[in-house]
Amino acid sequence: MENEKKQKLYSISLIAISLVSLAIVYVFQRWDYLNAFARIFGATEFGPTAAFVFNRTVRLILNDALCLLLIYALFKDKKYLRIAFLVFCFELFLILPIYLTVKLLVEGSSEISSPLLSPIHRLIVNPMLMLILIVAFYYQRFWVLVFFTNHHPAPPPRKVESELPPLLVFFTNKGGQDVAMGRDTTKNVNFSGCKVGSDTGILWTGECRTFN
Repeated sequence: MENEKKQKLYSISLIAISLVSLAIVYVFQRWDYLNAFARIFGATEFGPTAAFVFNRTVRLILNDALCLLLIYALFKDKKYLRIAFLVFCFELFLILPIYLTVKLLVEGSSEISSPLLSPIHRLIVNPMLMLILIVAFYYQRFWVLVFFTNHHPAPPPRKVESELPPLLVFFTNKGGQDVAMGRDTTKNVNFSGCKVGSDTGILWTGECRTFN
């Protein structure tokens, strides 16, 4: 119980860190990362084109990395992380280069994009694909599970105990295999060497070696 509380607190902490960090990245969306680093290290400031490319790339990486952390905290499933990472690679190595090329050739390094590039601009500066992916993961994992659980309830468990004769049984392990030994009180017969069903625990009495 205590371990579950720690895991829950850990997940909540990761969710809070990722959401707060995403908000900070959004608030400082016009921050010039490249020239800020240049001033810190005493280097010459870069031109607007280099700064535009670097800043857009950094912002995409930060947004998607924080969304990956959020996905891990919400679902804790490596399958979802792999899918999200593939989406991140798709954005970084395909959408971003196309956007930067068209943007710089057509409009230059201005912050305002034309209606043609505005949708791609929003994908780059905001983690839109990742947020859509989180909603899809939530739908796939929880809503579909609830739907099928409500519409396809599991059959009631069978009471197999009533179908078995009264047995006095104890279990042992021989050669790495569970076997049963005991007495069938209805037939007044001792038995040993019975194999035990691994899924139900029912004795496979047909394979017993019986003796009086």
